[in-house]
Amino acid sequence: MISRPLRKALLTAHIAASVGWLGAIAAYVALNVPALMSNDAGTVRAAYLMMEPVLLYVLIPLALLTFVGGVIQALITPWGLFRH
Repeated sequence: MISRPLRKALLTAHIAASVGWLGAIAAYVALNVPALMSNDAGTVRAAYLMMEPVLLYVLIPLALLTFVGGVIQALITPWGLFRH
């Protein structure tokens, strides 16, 4: 098994990635609102231009980090990944 301090560090990293992912989702939704509601072409264009970097550099990496961290957490616990 894995040592307790390392397990706690992995759990902390997993929680931080999960909370960051939720924040990135909020930022993405906040960019969607003006993109869908505005009649100004410049505002719509700016919102869509900002949505791509948020998606590629924040949302996807944090989603993958959250998933991998959760799987690792499940594998290192005595309960396992598929037991419960």
